[in-house]
Amino acid sequence: VSPTPQALTASPTLLYVAASAGADSTDVHRFDTSDPTRTDYRASGSLPGQLLNQYSLSEFDGRLRAATTKDDGSESRVTVLEEQAG
Repeated sequence: VSPTPQALTASPTLLYVAASAGADSTDVHRFDTSDPTRTDYRASGSLPGQLLNQYSLSEFDGRLRAATTKDDGSESRVTVLEEQAG
């Protein structure tokens, strides 16, 4: 996980940390916080572009929604990530 997160969001049982992975992508890491005695790393993924602001991440029903844009502002998108086995 990057030492300088760009954004954080959490639900009662999940924590997401997002950090810039260069000019054109953002890495996202998912942690399970359902057990109060430990936090488990669950998954990671990469998004095209950079997060728009601190409100660019939201979680619903175990899926992460992220709003990103290209550095030049020419393209914006919402990407939905879901943990997959394997």
